[in-house]
Amino acid sequence: MESTPRSRPLSVGIGLAYVALLLLGAAQGLIGCFQFSRGAGPVPVAALVFCALIFASCLLGGWGMGSPLGALLVALGWFGVSVLLTMPTPGGSVIVTNRPSGGPPASSPAASWSSRPAWTGSVTR
Repeated sequence: MESTPRSRPLSVGIGLAYVALLLLGAAQGLIGCFQFSRGAGPVPVAALVFCALIFASCLLGGWGMGSPLGALLVALGWFGVSVLLTMPTPGGSVIVTNRPSGGPPASSPAASWSSRPAWTGSVTR
């Protein structure tokens, strides 16, 4: 099949649309990683809203592009950023914790000391 001058801009536009969907998913993952703990009392409202938003983005991306690849790229962008931000750094710290309060991870020395009951015994000399 020969490439005509008219089909080349169309294919570049489609490629850019796929890149935009990947970046949309990455942006949603970035925002969601830092805002997931917002809520109303015990209900994680932000996490539920972000779940609905990424679901709608995947559906609309696939529908708008007319192929499952549109939905997949949104999901891959979100997943890639979410996994990257939850991995520990070489220094051992974690950018996004698994605790809603943003406190120290359960495996850190600060968390283990703070979760121990206070010792009430007397010291013998």
